[in-house]
Amino acid sequence: ATTEIYTLSLHDALPILWLWLLACTSQDKVPYFDGCEECPKDALVRVAEVIDGDTVRFEGDEESTRLLGIDTPEVFTDNSIPECFGVEASDFTKALLPAGTQVLLRFDTEDNLVDVVDRNLAYVFVALDQEGEEQPIFTSTTDWALADNEVVDKIFINRELVIEGYAPLIAESDFIEGLRYEDTLRAAQDVAIENGAGLWSACEESE
Repeated sequence: ATTEIYTLSLHDALPILWLWLLACTSQDKVPYFDGCEECPKDALVRVAEVIDGDTVRFEGDEESTRLLGIDTPEVFTDNSIPECFGVEASDFTKALLPAGTQVLLRFDTEDNLVDVVDRNLAYVFVALDQEGEEQPIFTSTTDWALADNEVVDKIFINRELVIEGYAPLIAESDFIEGLRYEDTLRAAQDVAIENGAGLWSACEESE
């Protein structure tokens, strides 16, 4: 099989690994227009830094954002020893979301906008141009949503972490019920468990 090589000019230091990971992600039809009238509007932002596997800070915001519905193993612990697969999960997210990457933030209902420590909660999507050399940059969330799926891959980061075995669903089972992408995330975890992906085979105990 022929392997296509992409180059990104979004940032001179973008890791080649990012392209490889995006090319290998397993996609499905995520309902962008899901009729959630009570949910806040989407937002286009750029990544400032990845804190750990499920926590990201975006440009213009001093507070970090937690990826909604999932829970990667901890990197920063009281005994300074990362939990099983915590470092791997953090590295995976850093490869998918290098600093400067434009992403679309999608939110849930008002009850699910912040966590118990007041971090923002969001679903994170990133677009990749299948045919060009640059990440497509959009000026509005409408343009982003309407981009042709045959030309642009839209990667659902929360889902990718789950289906690749870097994150189980958040442990509070009652919290996940009714979330905007509950079905998508549950299906991804079922696949990860069945395949023994990531922490599901590497760690003795997985939530």
